[in-house]
Amino acid sequence: MVKKLNNNPIFSSKPVSSNNDTAGDDIQSSLKTIYRDTTGTAVDVTKLETYRGRGAFFYINRIVSALILIGVLFIAFSYVRSVFFDSGEDETLVLTWDAPQAVTSGEEIELVLQYENKFDVPLTNVELTLQYPDNFIFTESVPGSSDEDGRIWRITGISAQEKGAITIKGKLYGKIAENGTIQALLSYQPENFSSAFESRSSWLMQIAAGRILSEKKFPGQAVAGEEVSYEVKLFLADEIEDDITVRVFPKFPDSFEMTEGSEHFILPVQAWELKNLTTKDDAPSNIENIPTVNFKGRFTTDDDPDQTLVLEYHVEGPDGNFYIEKEEDFVTQIVQGEFLMSLILNGESTEKAVNLGEELNYSLTFKNQSASEARGVTITMVFPSGYMDYDTLIMSPTGVRDNNTITWTEEEISGLSALDSGEGDTIDITVSIKEQLPDGVEVTSFNNQASALITSFNDVDANIQVKSNEIVSPINSNLTWSQSSRYYNNDDIPIGSGPIPPKVGETTKLHIFWGLGSSAHAVTNLKIRGKLPANVTWTGKENVSEGLLSYDEGSRVVTWHIETLSSGSAEVHADFEVSIKPTFDDVNKIILLMGSPTLTGLDQVTEGEIHLEGKAVTTDLDGDPVLSGKGLVES
Repeated sequence: MVKKLNNNPIFSSKPVSSNNDTAGDDIQSSLKTIYRDTTGTAVDVTKLETYRGRGAFFYINRIVSALILIGVLFIAFSYVRSVFFDSGEDETLVLTWDAPQAVTSGEEIELVLQYENKFDVPLTNVELTLQYPDNFIFTESVPGSSDEDGRIWRITGISAQEKGAITIKGKLYGKIAENGTIQALLSYQPENFSSAFESRSSWLMQIAAGRILSEKKFPGQAVAGEEVSYEVKLFLADEIEDDITVRVFPKFPDSFEMTEGSEHFILPVQAWELKNLTTKDDAPSNIENIPTVNFKGRFTTDDDPDQTLVLEYHVEGPDGNFYIEKEEDFVTQIVQGEFLMSLILNGESTEKAVNLGEELNYSLTFKNQSASEARGVTITMVFPSGYMDYDTLIMSPTGVRDNNTITWTEEEISGLSALDSGEGDTIDITVSIKEQLPDGVEVTSFNNQASALITSFNDVDANIQVKSNEIVSPINSNLTWSQSSRYYNNDDIPIGSGPIPPKVGETTKLHIFWGLGSSAHAVTNLKIRGKLPANVTWTGKENVSEGLLSYDEGSRVVTWHIETLSSGSAEVHADFEVSIKPTFDDVNKIILLMGSPTLTGLDQVTEGEIHLEGKAVTTDLDGDPVLSGKGLVES
């Protein structure tokens, strides 16, 4: 609105007194400044316009405009998403693993990482990055990696809906029950997009078995200051293609001083180095040629009654570094008494997990530590009731058994009548656990302990009872395992072919069956291995209800691998076909189809290694419902 001013002057033009001249000039100057524009020209105040301030309508209009803009952007985003990425519920680049969860330390494994582009657009700038655990050694991949370490794969592009896979081979090292995780990161850009996206996936593996077995001899009890001996023989759990080098690193307590043990000991690395390991079956007949760690030492104090020596077994990897595969404790009790009793079970002095049907080897050592002669000594060993098969009992020297108690007196060991100072002996006992425990006997664990009663020292009555260290034996899962050879299956349907009995010059095909029943505990990395003789042929026909069955032509070994056999699971089985073609040398003989197979696994409750040996199978067809006992070759 324009407001016109009236003609009345705003300021009077009459002269003022001289005292006010200066003030008037200042006022006039200020007004001129106010009513002139930037060029100095006087402003026509009769044409000025006035404006109101910004009201609520202005701000409401701004808010509505912003909401409309957000809505437009959302619609545009939804349109782009529907055009470029609308492929159903799984709108993503999917990564999945096909790989074992339970592995053997140092054994080459194969992992397959599969990817699937479920987008409706191609993907560009694709790069896969793998992060391995420190104890994993990469060996090769298909396709090959973009770097030497097998960590990066650069892929030109992935078409819409395309599937692909990368196969990685390597070795995971570690102690039993240790884990290793491989992490995968796949970055990519959808075509015509400037932004990058990522897909992630990981795979967890557990060491369920090792390649090294040991046989140990060491004292369960010792006296401070006395020299004691340790012996460890090393073997392979299974046959392997390449020889391995093992370094054994000792970890001694502060109170232990090693007095001997220089053989095979490498001072710069402070470890024993052993090579040429074999399985127990293939071990040299001369025990001196078995790779062995021997050392002696003494405990300087008896302040701590339980002294633990640790040996770590490190295996050389393909990169030349050494990785730990096994660790063992050697627990020795330091005693202050006058009579020493030491008990060892299968190389252990405190705890040893065992299997039903397993042969147990006890070593009981006693020694007179006093300065006096020990007279009228009685040694006693008590076994738990219901567990042992005494038909398998072997003792050296032989004692007197009364139910579950075995006793040695001067009648069995003449030296027990009068044992001089520093004298002693060792009793070896071998006995097997029953394959099936009686009703009422728990399949959990049992304890063993020996004792000695000394009537007197010299002529002074003593009647002192001395106890050995106690050994706890958890019982591994009670796996039921069967092996048989058949021409007919359980339904009396022929699954073999050719003549039975086998005939010279003619081919007969038979099936070997392996069956596993339910177990009390879960078992991981379960492997059954059996070797075919040279005159038996693998045909390639196989059936398996769980796990993977494989055959190695070089070693002629059949392997059935189950990652996890759950507790209480239904019976699982595997069978495979073999063929024979008898010669005249086989007439009136039964042909061996497979030698005694072995079963290995890791009990998840006891954490004990399971080692079982099966029976050999032949053309006698033990287990066949129709033709059992008809395996003699005819001309």
